[in-house]
Amino acid sequence: MNTLHIKNFKCFEEVSIPLNGLTIMAGANGMGKSTSIQAILLLRKILELGGFISDTEEAFRRTKVALNEGYCLQLGDSTAILRQGAEENEIGIEIELPNRYLKSFLTVDNTSHQLYVEAEMTRSPWTDLDHGHSIEQEEFYYLNAERIGPRVQQSLNHNLFLHAGWQGENTAQVLDHEGGYFKIDPARQFPADQFGKGTKEATNRSLYIADQVNAWLGYLMPGVTVKAKTDPTTLSGQVLLQNNSSRESAILATNLGFGISYLLPIIANGLIAKSHTMFIVENPEAHLHPAAQSRIGIFLAKVASAGVQVIVETHSDHVLNGIQIAVAEQIIQSGMVTVNFFGQEPGENEPQVTSIPVTPKGELARWPKGFFDQTQIDYAHLTKLRRNV
Repeated sequence: MNTLHIKNFKCFEEVSIPLNGLTIMAGANGMGKSTSIQAILLLRKILELGGFISDTEEAFRRTKVALNEGYCLQLGDSTAILRQGAEENEIGIEIELPNRYLKSFLTVDNTSHQLYVEAEMTRSPWTDLDHGHSIEQEEFYYLNAERIGPRVQQSLNHNLFLHAGWQGENTAQVLDHEGGYFKIDPARQFPADQFGKGTKEATNRSLYIADQVNAWLGYLMPGVTVKAKTDPTTLSGQVLLQNNSSRESAILATNLGFGISYLLPIIANGLIAKSHTMFIVENPEAHLHPAAQSRIGIFLAKVASAGVQVIVETHSDHVLNGIQIAVAEQIIQSGMVTVNFFGQEPGENEPQVTSIPVTPKGELARWPKGFFDQTQIDYAHLTKLRRNV
């Protein structure tokens, strides 16, 4: 467990947010969930600009951080990110571990509308037994809420490490990596004995990415399989699909809607992400049927249990249900899961974060007002209306 501290950034005057092996960020719109993720992404950018310096060095050089470049960030200018009414022109973003810390300070000129901020960072040195925090690794996986829809083809891109892109634009490249024979961590193998057969012959699936993607896809969207191919001569990649109605013929991704194109990069990143790294997913439920939303929660729990720090922003109670099921079925330990509810009471000046532990039986230890209670509210309202008819 570690903690994200944010000071004077956008809607937050000062807040502390627990980050676990699997962290769920939930709450109404405009309550600071995206702001918290943006803070993590800014911290990541500062680390990258520092060049991932040696384990023993404690201070980074002062550097300029662009506010609208990388990780789909669109923060505007310097006047837009400092909390209104802040007494000082400095933003603080820190990740605190039990024995280590990463601290960044962003100096904001809130009068000249700059498109960058001046940043500096300090951190405690690594120990010989420490892998470093997940955000410090060269590999870092992030999927924006606005992922690309179905495409006839995708461009091939050079990346420092294998990932599906910030919007899923590299998915074909990942699925066809090493001709589809890229080996996946056995801890993330599709558990056919536990979840059922999924796609046909799932019980005999290899550990290669092409097979594992289809095994998980068959569990999430029964009857659907994909095949990726890349062509270095045209610098392009393509994802072809099959479902029950296409028989034996592969069809273009554009003929099967948005759900699969939004889901595939989540599966791809979840399978290839290295242990001790971070994987952030915004709105994994987008364009998915409720059954698939629940099962993507189970998949992300499986990824987190394999040693990847997973952070999920969601508005879906189905995703949360899937994570609770994963805890109850012992796919992931309850102590590795934290649910953070972002809410604001009348009269408060900023959103508050309530952390909700999950019990070993998959139950939530508390249920704050406004936390995924709309179904009960609507049902009670309908019952009242029916009685008055």
